[in-house]
Amino acid sequence: MRTQELSVGCIGFDRVRAMADGRVGIPGYHIAMPRMNSLEIFDASLVRGKLSVAEISPGFLASYLESGKRDYAGLPIPIARSFRHGSIYVREGGRIAKPTDLRGATIGVPDLMGTTYIWQKGMLQDEFSIDLSEVTWMIGKVDEGLSGWSQPKAGHMPGASVVVANGTDTLSELLVRGEIDAILSIKRPERFRKKTGIVRLMPDFHEREKDFYARTGILPIMHMMTIRCADVARDPDLPGKVVSAFTAAKNIALEELRETMYYFSSLPFLPHAVEEAEAVFGDDFWPYGIEKNRRSMETFFRYCQEQGLTEKRLQETDFFPHFV
Repeated sequence: MRTQELSVGCIGFDRVRAMADGRVGIPGYHIAMPRMNSLEIFDASLVRGKLSVAEISPGFLASYLESGKRDYAGLPIPIARSFRHGSIYVREGGRIAKPTDLRGATIGVPDLMGTTYIWQKGMLQDEFSIDLSEVTWMIGKVDEGLSGWSQPKAGHMPGASVVVANGTDTLSELLVRGEIDAILSIKRPERFRKKTGIVRLMPDFHEREKDFYARTGILPIMHMMTIRCADVARDPDLPGKVVSAFTAAKNIALEELRETMYYFSSLPFLPHAVEEAEAVFGDDFWPYGIEKNRRSMETFFRYCQEQGLTEKRLQETDFFPHFV
């Protein structure tokens, strides 16, 4: 049987390592997994169509589908997840002391339609009754030298005031000067890391995140795998094969994390973290599949519509046409 190359664009997570090193394969295929960052993967897939399987943020995929394109479809493989309660920053000693103080505030954000920011805005709305249309959204870069940033369009945000920061000002500088009230950010601002004027809005974010999951059952999905539909046309069984391979690789990674003779991660307190994750999420604390991620995806689809990224509310059939 002739082996075909399957080009896979994915960040080098522990949960894909077994595919990258050959321990897990897909019958009939040779997996080619070059080292790429998220922007390179996006360009090679949704822009140029060069990858068979690609890691994409659900926000990008929602925007892609909204434009009418259907060359790629989602796979129920939430390869990256993260709570973002700890990624909202305010000025040390400023007027914002708790999340509800953000009502009517001016909030800086690199991109209104990035997946992290969609989740954060939705959380502020659902958890703290922040009317997103009453917020002034300041689009800009968080720090000088933040890689990959380009000035986006102002964005949608129905009913809200959206402005773009002066090109010479960073959001961190504006926050420290008191010209904005908070920053939503994927990365920790340099001033926060150096403890010079910026602090977390929710310093107890870890406990808040566990409480959020206990109440909602949601562990926000940041990136998911997609598949090129032309490849599926040639092999209709390919989506299932890919999900099976990623699941097998993930299961190997979880077992390695449980190893206590030596650690597969450079975290000194790894056993405690693993045992806490099992206590909160169960033994499979990184589940794949539609059913186990339905609540997260349905909530994300609602946020996309409410925040103006999509006109209609997306459905599972839009994201996962090969599985429903």
